Amino acid sequence: MDSQYHVNIRHDVLHLVDKNPGRVLDVGGGAGATAAYLKAEHGASYAAVADAVALPPIPEIDLYRIGDLEDEAMWASISEDAGPFDTILCLDVLEHLVDPWQAVRRCCDLLSPGGTLIVSVPNARYHKLTFPLFFKGRFTLQDSGILDRTHLRWFVRETAIDLVSQPGLDLESFEGGWYLNRARGIEKLAKAGIAPGFLFLNYFAKCRKVAAAG
Repeated sequence: MDSQYHVNIRHDVLHLVDKNPGRVLDVGGGAGATAAYLKAEHGASYAAVADAVALPPIPEIDLYRIGDLEDEAMWASISEDAGPFDTILCLDVLEHLVDPWQAVRRCCDLLSPGGTLIVSVPNARYHKLTFPLFFKGRFTLQDSGILDRTHLRWFVRETAIDLVSQPGLDLESFEGGWYLNRARGIEKLAKAGIAPGFLFLNYFAKCRKVAAAG
C-alpha cells in the first residue's frame, strides 16, 4: 500500500469544515495529519483518530484508537472517552467497510447537535476506472487509488447521496472532487453538463446533525 495513503493532509476537503470545527474525530485518518492540521491551523479544540491501521500517531492527536471500524465496542469506547464531536471526517474509508451505512449512523450518534459529518467516497464512474473497463475489458486492482484492492463497496452520485441520507442528518452540500488539470478546460466541460460523472475522482458530502425537536 502507498506509504502516503495514511499521512497526507486532506486539503481537498478543508473548505467544507466549519470555521470553528470544535472537537474533531477523523475515522480512517491514519496517523492523524488532517485532524492535527485542523487543531494547529483551524482552531479545533480536540483531535481524535480511529483507524484499523496502526501508525505512529502525530503528537497533536489527543486520542488515537486502532481497531476494527465495524466493531460496535470500539465506537462505544470512543463515545465514552471523548464524545460527542463537533466535526467527524470519513475520508475515503467507508468504501473499505462491509456496512458503511452503519458506520454513518454511528457517526451521527457521535455528533453533537449541529455538528457536521464530512464524507469522501470514490466515484465508480471515474474515467480511469470505466474507460479501461468498457473499451479494453480491464479492471486491474491496485494497491491504492480508485481501484484499491481493499475496496468492498462502490458508489456513484446517487448511491453516495443515499449513503449519507440517514435519519438525523441533513445533507448540506454535495459536490464532485476534481482530479484532472483544470487548465485543460475540464471544469468548463463539466459545468456545461458534458459527462461530469466521468470527471470526478470522488464525491464530497457535508451533513449536519439535526437538533432533536423540543
